[in-house]
Amino acid sequence: MSELLSNWWNTVPEGAYFLLGGLVVFTVMLVRSSMHPTVFALVAWPGTLAHELAHVLVGLLLGAKPCEFSLFPKNMGNGRWQLGSVGFSNMTWWNGPWTAMAPMLLAPLAILLTVEWAYPALAGGDLGGALVRLLLCALFMQAAWPSSTDFRVAAPGLFILGLIGVVLY
Repeated sequence: MSELLSNWWNTVPEGAYFLLGGLVVFTVMLVRSSMHPTVFALVAWPGTLAHELAHVLVGLLLGAKPCEFSLFPKNMGNGRWQLGSVGFSNMTWWNGPWTAMAPMLLAPLAILLTVEWAYPALAGGDLGGALVRLLLCALFMQAAWPSSTDFRVAAPGLFILGLIGVVLY
């Protein structure tokens, strides 16, 4: 796996490194923005969709049985908003951590899309298209961070898996 990753990284064009820097800047701007929650929910919608679909896909794969899905923002009070949610009917200690942390898979996807999708647009002279693609990649990167609920769901299973790892080591 590391050889595959190394081979891919060695083929990244130098100009793509500029866009990877832009990915970081756009992501930080999204995370630190002070947009009105309604505006942010609309802007972040593609990332929210990807975040929740990551939960659903990994949950289906591991038998967690997704049973609820929502992309409608909810005001949780104290200035906190829930942009989406997924409910499961068979969350266990062994599938919970993987299902809850599934959105973290969006981070490598965002990097791959920046290099393989946004950069070719920039290299082809389509600055507007490259910026739109880079924004979408930044939304995926921003959505890769698990929510506090995701951490809470994953914690018991991570603890048990950690104990098993210590015992087996």
